[in-house]
Amino acid sequence: MPLVGFLQSSFLLRSPPQNSNAFLRSHPPRRAHLSPRTLPLAQLPANSDPSQSPPPSDPAAPILESPDASARTATLEHPAPASAGAAKKQAPAQVRERAWEALDRLLAEKRVEFKARVRKPGDRTIDPVGDLYPADTKDEAIRLFGHEEREIRVNFFRDPDYWCPDCQAVQLQLEAKGIPYRIRLINMRDKGKQAAYFLRLRDTGILPTIQLDLSSVVQEAGKVRAAIEAQFPDYYPLLPPKRTEELEDAKRIFEVERVLYRAWFGFLFRSEKDWPQGQERFVEALKKWTQILVQQGGGGPFVLGEEMSLLDVYAAPLFERYIASALYFKGFKIRGDPAYAPVHQWLLAMERQFPQYAATTPDYYSIVRDIPIHYGQPLPSELGTPFQKFIDGDDQHWELPLPPLNSSAIEPRGSLRPGDQGDHGRHRVEASGHILTNMKNMTIMLTNRALRVTSTGRQKRQIIAPFQINEEISVQLDEALRLLSRALLVGVDELEPERLEGYPLPRQIGDPIVVAFCAMRNSVRVPRDMSFPAARQFRAHVSWVCQVIVGSERWAV
Repeated sequence: MPLVGFLQSSFLLRSPPQNSNAFLRSHPPRRAHLSPRTLPLAQLPANSDPSQSPPPSDPAAPILESPDASARTATLEHPAPASAGAAKKQAPAQVRERAWEALDRLLAEKRVEFKARVRKPGDRTIDPVGDLYPADTKDEAIRLFGHEEREIRVNFFRDPDYWCPDCQAVQLQLEAKGIPYRIRLINMRDKGKQAAYFLRLRDTGILPTIQLDLSSVVQEAGKVRAAIEAQFPDYYPLLPPKRTEELEDAKRIFEVERVLYRAWFGFLFRSEKDWPQGQERFVEALKKWTQILVQQGGGGPFVLGEEMSLLDVYAAPLFERYIASALYFKGFKIRGDPAYAPVHQWLLAMERQFPQYAATTPDYYSIVRDIPIHYGQPLPSELGTPFQKFIDGDDQHWELPLPPLNSSAIEPRGSLRPGDQGDHGRHRVEASGHILTNMKNMTIMLTNRALRVTSTGRQKRQIIAPFQINEEISVQLDEALRLLSRALLVGVDELEPERLEGYPLPRQIGDPIVVAFCAMRNSVRVPRDMSFPAARQFRAHVSWVCQVIVGSERWAV
């Protein structure tokens, strides 16, 4: 029996808990300060034995990888309807497979219509002359810039979650200089076990790391940046010439950024009592950087003027973390505040003139959800509450219709094409494409998330016989995923979801399909899984499917 089928064997052994709708629509608990609208996916029933419970998995674990369209039928084998009435409503597995094939054809048509990107299976080259796309980047992917693969001298080790700001800076340095390189994806030390071959290079496990000419290994961000500039002098230089006044200015600006980093860290982790002092230091350092952008950059738009330098590549990823976390945890706005307008204009220039920067930058949600993992729990302020709701998707912020996405939004983007405000069809096509090419992993993830709500723990699951599959749930899961895919491809106005076969509507708030879909929505990360505009569409359309299942009135509670 397939793994997915076995996992589904205990899918509906118990009635789902009757949680409030607000309780279901939010996120797995990570931080005590979050609003009570939380989804307790890792919480065990009161009468369960913690020693027998499964270890909680990372809510941010990748859900969209290893494309395998042929695996769609894994949950559809050996149909065993729960009742004769259900059997009449359930379409045969072959019919459902044909429905998925029709969606595949529709996806191909929409990709042509909207000129969306198409990745060839097995292609390890990351768009040799185009933009980066982390969601399609696998281990040992290569970036050539017109060179031959045998000319690659750099093995670049970075995190697969695309969260690490230093890893992003090093990758942008390689991109800006046009140095051919090979990507090796390695977990950060606080996100999971690291590969043995990587630890044999250097047992510290520090990222980012580069291996030059299959021999010399360099770790720590500052040393890596210096080694790249020193080893590749014939490529585009990102620092002023040695023994010049401009280079001394660059060194001074690097120190200003280091002071800003320490001030941000102190500001983020100070309590309400000590907050004014921490904010004062952070504001002072931030104003110094703003002044540098005005004075040193002159006509701009970059730190040293008209041309991008290592300062831009190094500082911009850190600023994205400063901006998102200060807004979320402290209610302190940087982008959108006239006092820091030069910072906003600088980052817009990075997004518009350096596509690789926009492609590798996380959204606010992806940044703040992982900060407690890497740095510890920040101490929040009540001023951040409304921004937490916006970033976390509470209060219908992740529902259709979505607000415009532009350079003046709360979370601005300046890299979209003219006339595109995040609602272009290609973003929905991108999101749907990930569903249609990653069905196996998505189905396993959905089943596991629902099992945490409907089962009492690992011991209960282990005694379930493989033949006790609840085929009705398998059909419902398939139906809901197809509804999501089609809604993304053709738009919700073109659908009649109330006529779903085999899935009587509306359902209860605690329906396991709804619980699993909320978990899927909340686990999407940018840019690991998809681009930011596509992630917005994906999250909002998942919310729409949940609304269809439980009814508009219940979902709005």
